[in-house]
Amino acid sequence: MTTLYVHRSCFDGVASGALASLFLEKLFARRIERVVPVDYDIRSHWKEQVLPESCIVDFLYHPQAAFWWDHHANPFIERSWAAGYRERQGPAIRWNPEAPSCAGLIADEAVVAGLELPDFVQATVRWADKIDSATYESPSEAVSTRPAARQLALSLAVDKSPDYHATLIKLLKSGSMEQLVTRSECRDQCRTVVIYRLDLEDEIIDRMMPYYLFPEANFSLGIVMQDDQLKVTCNSNPWTKPRGIHVGEVFSTLGGGGHRDVGSVIVFEGGLERAEHILEHARIRLIERVNA
Repeated sequence: MTTLYVHRSCFDGVASGALASLFLEKLFARRIERVVPVDYDIRSHWKEQVLPESCIVDFLYHPQAAFWWDHHANPFIERSWAAGYRERQGPAIRWNPEAPSCAGLIADEAVVAGLELPDFVQATVRWADKIDSATYESPSEAVSTRPAARQLALSLAVDKSPDYHATLIKLLKSGSMEQLVTRSECRDQCRTVVIYRLDLEDEIIDRMMPYYLFPEANFSLGIVMQDDQLKVTCNSNPWTKPRGIHVGEVFSTLGGGGHRDVGSVIVFEGGLERAEHILEHARIRLIERVNA
């Protein structure tokens, strides 16, 4: 069984996972059985991990990995690991810190090895290059949510689960990003709710600002910390006007209240952890009502 380790909540991570899965299937007749998203909070005990027959993309090197690709500046925890990499490097074990994305690095190795990539996969790679290296054509492109790739990238902040990462990887290797964002497995994460968190002192926020950046979202849902008060708050989009949903009623079930288009909960106990718990339950209930 090959386990795929990918950089968590990262568009390049899931794009790299899709490229790696194609690489293994077409050139090594091996299939990915499990997807594990990881982040750098695991660095301190990464070397203790037992990872035989694993594939790692867009993340730290491990000497037990059967397949590994990365483009970060310093992926070697131990000096001996860097030496070991130099002895093992090849098409399936490759590091290039100059590559704009890990997906692009894998794609280059796959093409050299004789794998012909479909046009939709090449489009995914181009967006991975753009997003991971921040080489946007303009500031407006950098914040636009219209491109499917941007919607998918933002959706990983909404759903960080291993299942969602595995779903994106599976779908990215079999169809276009434009098709993917319309599928039920991804549509809710991509378009329904904008999530934010603010720690304010003397600043003033405009609750309509999220819709300037994300005009197609139905709701903005956030955690606001100001004047020793911690609050989970939500607004519905006055331009998309989601029908039949009373935000205040949703928040009344979570210990708060509000009006048809505005709701909030003041968090008195439990701190940020409790606020995030309430936010996640609010997100789920809003999505359920949108889909009802």
